[in-house]
Amino acid sequence: MITTLEEVLSDRPGAAAPARKMEGILARLGLPAPRRQRPDVAPLCPEDSARIADRFRRATRQLLQVAPHRVAFYPTDELRQLIALRNERPAQGEALSYLRRYALAIVALLDLMGDDDE
Repeated sequence: MITTLEEVLSDRPGAAAPARKMEGILARLGLPAPRRQRPDVAPLCPEDSARIADRFRRATRQLLQVAPHRVAFYPTDELRQLIALRNERPAQGEALSYLRRYALAIVALLDLMGDDDE
């Protein structure tokens, strides 16, 4: 699931690590990070969109069952958002933005749930 979330949320797969290293070096030297232009993001093919949406829907089913037992308070808004996104069927041109919203909703709920080590 983490790999799928990263696939949806990253702008350029594989290019983030070198940029972060450079920003880390500049920060240690007390220099500002360079300004970057927003990269062009290739649209997802219909097969990839369907695969990722299916994976998110299966994860939503599990999160709806597990999340209420793993948080200090019942995450009503977060679960309502996941249900709405699960039921949404975007047009192909809107697939990437839909999947990013879905991924962010999943990440928000996972963040509330915390780590297994706690």
